[in-house]
Amino acid sequence: MVLAPLAVNPLKSPWEWGPHNMINIVDNWIGKPNPDKWGGEGFFTAFGCIPTAFLGMWAGLVLKRTDLEPERKAMRLFAGAAVLGAAGAVAWPFCPCMKPMWNPTFILVAGAISTGLLALFHQIIDVWGFTAWSFPFRLIGMNAITIYVLSPFVSFTYISHKLLCGVEKFAPENWTAVIDKGGHLLVVLWFLHFLYKKNLFIRV
Repeated sequence: MVLAPLAVNPLKSPWEWGPHNMINIVDNWIGKPNPDKWGGEGFFTAFGCIPTAFLGMWAGLVLKRTDLEPERKAMRLFAGAAVLGAAGAVAWPFCPCMKPMWNPTFILVAGAISTGLLALFHQIIDVWGFTAWSFPFRLIGMNAITIYVLSPFVSFTYISHKLLCGVEKFAPENWTAVIDKGGHLLVVLWFLHFLYKKNLFIRV
């Protein structure tokens, strides 16, 4: 029953995007059919969160180690990113990277990019000491949980649209989206800066 959809699968791989991909095969098999017939996020994709979380835990443990110099920590993170990237490149021809499916190649590629960026920022900020430019990122990082939880309830896009509607009228039509997104980011940063000044932080 599980393999039956593979027999009629016109795709090269059950990990590709289509009505007979691995997500729908598993979801149908366990009796939890995915409402998205093309294989959007379903029950099976939840398992992709587990290795992703483990990668984040590993990176955090590397940064917390007291027996390693900051340079060594950065090198370990860079090495981890290289291994993940190489594994993703090997897997890609057999399992194309599909974010909506949260498939194995996406986990490897996203892990490589995230770990590589973490290593880069650690090198620039903690090793080389260039910190002034990172203040907006610190605002987001200090209250990441807060902004994540509030986003479904507070329409920062609506606020920025109301504040910048006059600007949009004089801007070219193809710049409207850029102004909207830029305004959204500025409103979010202003709110986070307010919380930062008040020393209001939500931690887990």
